Amino acid sequence: RCDQWFRNKGIAPNIYAEVAGNEGIVAMVALGFGVGVVPAAVIDHSPMGDKVRIVEPKPALKPFDVGIAVLKKRLEEPLIRAFWDTARGQGGTR
Repeated sequence: RCDQWFRNKGIAPNIYAEVAGNEGIVAMVALGFGVGVVPAAVIDHSPMGDKVRIVEPKPALKPFDVGIAVLKKRLEEPLIRAFWDTARGQGGTR
């Protein structure tokens, strides 16, 4: 979505690095290596979260759909069952 946003603005950013994982993105941004898109919760809980500046893009990025999957037999575990039941209450399930 970020790439599409840049294209729509006619911007061709220089890509220094691509990292896997939200914490890696926050770390790279905190070190001064450009911009990244991560959930707000990641920044809120990151030890480097206070070193980044949050910018609301105009127009806003389209929302992301998030999926959750679990082995049926693991639903018998209390912690996983509690998480699953909470997640089901937040949106659609299959």
